[in-house]
Amino acid sequence: MQIRAAALDADGNVLVGGDFSRIGGRECQGIARLTSTGAHDIGFLPKLLDGVVDFSSTPHLLDLPPVVTCLAQTPDGDWLLGGQFWLADFVPRLGMVRVRGGASEFKFHSVTCLGNGRNLIRFSEPRGQEWSIQGSANLRDWVDLSPGRPTRDTVEYTDETIPPSSTRFYRAVRIP
Repeated sequence: MQIRAAALDADGNVLVGGDFSRIGGRECQGIARLTSTGAHDIGFLPKLLDGVVDFSSTPHLLDLPPVVTCLAQTPDGDWLLGGQFWLADFVPRLGMVRVRGGASEFKFHSVTCLGNGRNLIRFSEPRGQEWSIQGSANLRDWVDLSPGRPTRDTVEYTDETIPPSSTRFYRAVRIP
């Protein structure tokens, strides 16, 4: 296993590329994201079109793993990968591919009570999708909190609309 390239993303994580197939006991084919603590981010699933990126090495060296030798993040958060591979998702790519490296689905991570009628909500949403975050005290009447469209994979939003001594529920609704 060898890491050949590394780059810092907008969230302070490190994207690494190289000739490896596993990091921390988990499968990842030549590309992985490490958190700011150095742990393998298992939620990172680089996407190409509609599938997870699956590299194949050159046809003459099918017994050797594909190698990612360089990477760069684009202004919209996608990644450009270069290296020694000829297929990505069974499509000829000849050593260069653009992947979506963000969240692959909407996911709530945590809700933390900050006191004084405030909750900190942490969630991820895929780039290019808009979601409305809503809050309710009774699961019947929902209030749109809509923190806006994120520029990063993981978003933190502080809900300051909680009535005193109230239970709060949250949901996400995709905006078509």
